[in-house]
This record gives sequence, structure tokens and C-alpha cells, in this order.
Amino acid sequence: GQEGLWIIQKNAPESAAYNVGLALLIESDSDPAPTLRRALQKLVNRHPLLRTTYSEVDGRPRQVVRGYQDFTLQEFDISHLSWAEALRHIAAAQQLPFNLEAEGGCRFQLFRRGGRESILLFCVHHIAVDGWSFRRLIDELLRLYAADGQPNPLAPVRHTYHEFVRLQRDTLESRGEELRRAWMDELKGAPLVLNLPVDRPRPPVQTFHGATLLQTLDP
Repeated sequence: GQEGLWIIQKNAPESAAYNVGLALLIESDSDPAPTLRRALQKLVNRHPLLRTTYSEVDGRPRQVVRGYQDFTLQEFDISHLSWAEALRHIAAAQQLPFNLEAEGGCRFQLFRRGGRESILLFCVHHIAVDGWSFRRLIDELLRLYAADGQPNPLAPVRHTYHEFVRLQRDTLESRGEELRRAWMDELKGAPLVLNLPVDRPRPPVQTFHGATLLQTLDP
């Protein structure tokens, strides 16, 4: 899965289609940046994928995992912007593509609104997270932030994604052909093309442009 996402990003380096981001509004009478830096550093120390970059070796992706990494919390003053302008500014920051080789797959940015308000943009490339693990990261960050100056409230990580990938590779090496044949038999006779009804022709170039439509269905 990670190799596939690496290929997609390599072929479309200007794309932000696989950015996974969340903006957190922070209201505090004191400057939240020092506490945020400590909490984020603990999070980066805890998860190797947050300090991993992706290089190309002989045409194939290679993970480079740093044993330790001082992350950067970028800070921006947006106190001169209206709320609507601030949201557009943060949305544009979330859409900046990742350079997986230079910066890896995570980015933290703090936007200062002035007064008691700041907004943390927590953005990670899909090569490092999925929806479930991203929610876990946010939950862990909030718990680390709340426990600043106290013992770490998080249990040690028992398994890493690298271990999961190693298990997948071992399974494919030992049973790959058997599993492939089983699924070929299971899918024998299935249609090669799935004709779904659409409301317009598919464009020749994928744009990722879309919209949100809210509709209530009766029971």
C-alpha cells in the first residue's frame, strides 16, 4: 500500500489528494506553543512513521527512519484576517503537496488568530496514516497536551506498522501463489468492467474537484 501511494505521489508531485488534515481550534489565555511543541515531540518520538522519509533507490522506494527527529512547528500570524479569510488560508495550507523525500509525511503548523485563539493544522500524508490511525494520533496528541508536566498517560506502543508490513511480506513469500490462485477461482466469471451510472462523462484528466451534497433519506 505504501509503495502504491509513493508511486502516485512521484507521478503527480503537485497533488495534495492524499493529504489527511485536521484543524484544531485552541482557546487559551497563555501561549499554547510551548505545550504543543512538547506534546508533538512526544508523539513524533512515539511513532516511527512520523519521522520517516521516502527515498528512491534503484527505482524503488526506500523508507529512511530517523532514530530521533526534532520536528518543526511552523508558526504564522493571521490576526489581520477575518474568520472566513483565515479558514481559506488554512485550507490552502492543508492543500500544499508533500515532498516525501525531503520532509517525509507529516507537517504541523500553528496559526495565531490573536487574543486567546490559535489554530493547529495537523497534516499527514496517507502514506503514513489511514482514517483510523489518524484519529488515534489526534486522540494521543490531545491526551499528551492535557498531561503536560505530568507522567506520560499513553501506554507503550506494542506493535509498529513496519512489523505489520514484514508480516505481510512473509505471508506473500510463503503463501502468495496459493492466495492468488484462491482469489482467481473466487472471482472467475466476474465482469471485467463495472458499469456504474454517472451523471456526466469521466474527464480525461483526474482533477479531484468535487462538492458536498447534503440530503436526508427517509427510513
